[in-house]
Amino acid sequence: MTETTERPGAIRGPGFWRTDLSLFKNIKFTEHLTGQFRWETFNAFNHTNPICCGSTNMISSLYNTISSTRDPRIMQLGMKLNF
Repeated sequence: MTETTERPGAIRGPGFWRTDLSLFKNIKFTEHLTGQFRWETFNAFNHTNPICCGSTNMISSLYNTISSTRDPRIMQLGMKLNF
């Protein structure tokens, strides 16, 4: 059997949980020049999210196995100028 012969929702993988956070500070330098300081965090709580499935073929030995994980916590700082 393969996934295509099963009814929708018959094959389930692990759950997915991720929280993204960001902080912005707007700054006015002059009448026509403004800026924005940005701090962004993706997967802020560093929750491990597995990537499933090694194979959707139910006969395969890799069927429904965890093959890897999604991105860990990522942070970035930025400055945007508007003129």
